[in-house]
Amino acid sequence: MRWLTRFLALLWGMTLGAFALQAQTVAEDVLKNAALRNIHFIDYVGPVSVYNTREQIIGIGRRLGEQRLTSQGPVGGPFYKALRFHDAQSPLLSADVLVLEPQASVDTIRNLNWIVAGYLEKAFGYSFDDALLLADFVTRYNAVYRGNVAYFSKMYVPALAAHLTPENAGIALNYREWPGKTRLVIPLRDTLSQGPAGQVNAEEVSNPAVTKNMTKAPALEERKKLADLKENEIVKEQKVINQKAEALAGAQAQSVGPG
Repeated sequence: MRWLTRFLALLWGMTLGAFALQAQTVAEDVLKNAALRNIHFIDYVGPVSVYNTREQIIGIGRRLGEQRLTSQGPVGGPFYKALRFHDAQSPLLSADVLVLEPQASVDTIRNLNWIVAGYLEKAFGYSFDDALLLADFVTRYNAVYRGNVAYFSKMYVPALAAHLTPENAGIALNYREWPGKTRLVIPLRDTLSQGPAGQVNAEEVSNPAVTKNMTKAPALEERKKLADLKENEIVKEQKVINQKAEALAGAQAQSVGPG
């Protein structure tokens, strides 16, 4: 049995080495993808009949995220819903989908990003700053792929496509088209540290179709923040791998015994 222990130790060493290399290069890879495409959302501008505070708006997403922690099915109410499409056996992407129902009243991208950030914060345990950074990428990603059911069908688990149409997939640039016609797709990844569908797939929301060369200071700062976020996630994942490797080595040692 010693050969098995040595083999497993070698395998774990190779795995840990690969993760260490990835942690060193992920920031460079993200930065090479450059910054966000020049996407301009059209917000409502005019008198406000019902005023909601920042915390109230973020609270919409947080409530959805809290419900997600206790259910893998649809959660939400008459204005906003969250759906989950996850298949651990599929090589395709899993996703959460935030649905803006016809009664939804959000009409600025800032407020929508607050809602998305509140959801990511509670559902996945991100800090609010990291959640808001990801929310900005998520909404822009969905604007790039607005109505592109073929892309979502190709990249995501089959169950997702059944809930998308050319009229509601992603998000329109004009706020007038948001209520009842928006399904924000949030790509997910399985992780050891967070569990199945436990993390937003940051590479997908910042893929080359969403990004292009850009060197202006504000965009560069966003790129650096995303790179830092990804690197921190990989370091966290490697810690869990180390722990599991140690546990496996201990279990193997006990099963083999002296000799």
